[in-house]
Amino acid sequence: MRSDIFHDAIVFKAGRQVLLFSTFDMLGLRFPADWHSNFGKLFLSIELLPYIREPFNFDLNYCESALGIGSCPSWGRIITYSGFCTYHSYYDHIGDQDDHIFYQTKNGKDIRGVEVIVSGRSRTDCRGRMRSLLSEIKIHKFVEYAYSQLNHEWSGSTGVSNSNIEGKGVMSKRDVAPKTEIEWLARPLVRYSRVPKKGQEGYGHNIQVERGWWLLLSHSPFYHLNHSCNPNALIDFKGPVAIVKSLRTIKSGEEITVDYSQVIYSDDALTFKCLCRNTNCRGWIKGVRT
Repeated sequence: MRSDIFHDAIVFKAGRQVLLFSTFDMLGLRFPADWHSNFGKLFLSIELLPYIREPFNFDLNYCESALGIGSCPSWGRIITYSGFCTYHSYYDHIGDQDDHIFYQTKNGKDIRGVEVIVSGRSRTDCRGRMRSLLSEIKIHKFVEYAYSQLNHEWSGSTGVSNSNIEGKGVMSKRDVAPKTEIEWLARPLVRYSRVPKKGQEGYGHNIQVERGWWLLLSHSPFYHLNHSCNPNALIDFKGPVAIVKSLRTIKSGEEITVDYSQVIYSDDALTFKCLCRNTNCRGWIKGVRT
């Protein structure tokens, strides 16, 4: 078995060719410069695709490759979880040579889905490489699929119109009670280095999930979600899914606003002048407000 790394994708060859998803474009994944091509391989088995039917997350277990794939003593188990997909890593065993991560589908079929192979010169080297890689592979390509499967009560309850704050804004099309989930935003998640910059398509109004990771809102009405120092909504998180939730009653036709400083970190964010014109306006906004 071997893998060839191309511009933005990996092809895994094992008897026949299987085209992988574009890890660089999808995740902003970067292999360390000192890695040999044989040290890291990541593939998504094409056989898994027909079995993806709903959002889920994984519990993963390790097994050594020395005994062969069919001899793995412990398969990962899958747990349904509403709304998002994320990896949970367990370091029960790190081998001296190769380590594999497997999971089986919800219906119990032993289908090899995601495999990460890391080789190292020692146990410590292998452990470090595996942890480094897994820290990058936090969100996989079915996040948008999960979003498309969400049958949310409030779907279609918002629209985009002229804002009294700036440009366009997100308006509620119905009365919303306090603490109501207005919209789920499961969008592409990328490193800050891949967030569109000024002058590029998709610049501005993206959401930071955690330090260094951003949710891209391009082609979503909530790209127009404006800041207010006296917001009527907030952004909550379930894994990579951002949930816009009302803080108080929002009337039909009222603009939905959030406090940007809730979701930006000072190391990634640019300072900007607030235009909300509320009596408690802070003037300039930057970083997380505590």
